[in-house]
Amino acid sequence: MSSFYTAENEFSKLILEYNFIPLYSMWNKNTIILSRKIGHQNIAYCHIIISANGSGGISVNLWIAPLEYPDARLDSNSAAFLIKIGEEWEDNPDFLQLCQSRIINVFNGLDKFENTIEQELNNPSLLSNAHQIRMKNYLLYLAVLKLIKESLEYPEIKKEILKVIEKKAKSLTKINKKVKEAIINNQAKVKDPKLFQFIDEKQRAVISLSETITDYIYIELALKS
Repeated sequence: MSSFYTAENEFSKLILEYNFIPLYSMWNKNTIILSRKIGHQNIAYCHIIISANGSGGISVNLWIAPLEYPDARLDSNSAAFLIKIGEEWEDNPDFLQLCQSRIINVFNGLDKFENTIEQELNNPSLLSNAHQIRMKNYLLYLAVLKLIKESLEYPEIKKEILKVIEKKAKSLTKINKKVKEAIINNQAKVKDPKLFQFIDEKQRAVISLSETITDYIYIELALKS
């Protein structure tokens, strides 16, 4: 069976020739993520997610999406699109190489998703209550990101995240604390009552607001073209 832990080496052509970047801070023992921007408007990203499970299987999925943490949150983002690349349960040492070839075969068509993603963000096609709530919240997350990027604290936050990227480190904990302080310091500038309330509520969530914003900034900087 292809080794999950050799995925970065097995996908070397995608890294060296197609500019996919390992998002080390988002890796864990069961997930490896390679990503890059697509298109020209800085709104679309491509994520290759290699997943291992307890039964020894490996799956490879490709997501085309707006700025979002590349995990299950993509499933509920109506502007994200999934292409299933492959799944392996047998002893096939060439599985990851074959997945790389398949991704390369579809790569040239991915730029076309940029306009689709923009249209979905502006006017989502999926109109279930759950998707409406999820997309309203998503746009509020982006509003908080904009608030932080315009803050006095952002240059220092950016500097610290660039250090993490340079060192290929995995922990964003210290930076998350700085982002949390920046959110608190700048909340008073928020004039939209819905955004103000959203900030209050999400700071107490299981995945806090500051964690999400830290991840967004990390993805933007790591994949900056």
